Amino acid sequence: MRLIPSMFRPKDSIPAPEYSGTIVAIGSSVPTHLTVDTRVFGVIDTKALLTGAGALCEYICLSTTTDVIMPVPENCTMEEAGGISVGGIMAYLICKNGGISENCDMRMLVNGASGGCGTIFLQVAKAMGPKQIVATCSTPNFELVKSLGADKAFDYRDEKLLHQRLAQEFGDRKFDIVVDLVGAQELYNKSPSFLKEAGVYVNIGDFTHGLWITMFYWIMNCLRPVWLGGTPRKWIMFGPAAGPEAGVWVQNLVAEGKVKAVIDRSVAFDQVLEVGSNLEKSDSSS
Repeated sequence: MRLIPSMFRPKDSIPAPEYSGTIVAIGSSVPTHLTVDTRVFGVIDTKALLTGAGALCEYICLSTTTDVIMPVPENCTMEEAGGISVGGIMAYLICKNGGISENCDMRMLVNGASGGCGTIFLQVAKAMGPKQIVATCSTPNFELVKSLGADKAFDYRDEKLLHQRLAQEFGDRKFDIVVDLVGAQELYNKSPSFLKEAGVYVNIGDFTHGLWITMFYWIMNCLRPVWLGGTPRKWIMFGPAAGPEAGVWVQNLVAEGKVKAVIDRSVAFDQVLEVGSNLEKSDSSS
């Protein structure tokens, strides 16, 4: 439930915004392409999440007017479909807000490329025909990010600061866009040394500083002028809300074989909370 801070939702909220499953019943106003036994995947509306709704349960009730509901393509398993929706929709929003389109010929930097959103975005970015994709992650994940579309990878944990290494190697051929999936304010502050003057810095992460400090930086980065210490590069950040067109976009990419989920392992329903707890411990210790 990281998407919605605890103070904004009921105490006993159901985790997880994305789902995959099979329709067991429909209402009278449901579109004709959604019938009983149709395999579907998607994302629960943010407003519903605020009420404590979530996808981590045996049955969920969805609205075709507010929730993202997509038929699962034939080339996609239910396990894969369950891990694509959030990353796919965020990739759609990154492309929309960052000006990434087909045959874009852009040089891209993806910070935090081995996470859930990063592994999906790398595949989407590769499908857009970029000039080069450079990824940051830990060394054990180099082969993973390269298999998904990265041309080069940097370990953000190396002794020399990341922005210094980026400036040294790309200072004379700067990036058109930086996609920050972590939320590294220092990287944005130093971005003029490796990001073009007309380039954009797209941030969707809050893992470095937490939600509230990230929100503060969001305001400061958008409003503070250069003469008061602002960074002379365009900063873009946005919420996760997206319309039905985002779902269609993701569904098409999956059907075309351009995007698939990266799955470490699958577990039974009664093991999910234990696995989630272990993941949180792993994140906090890394």
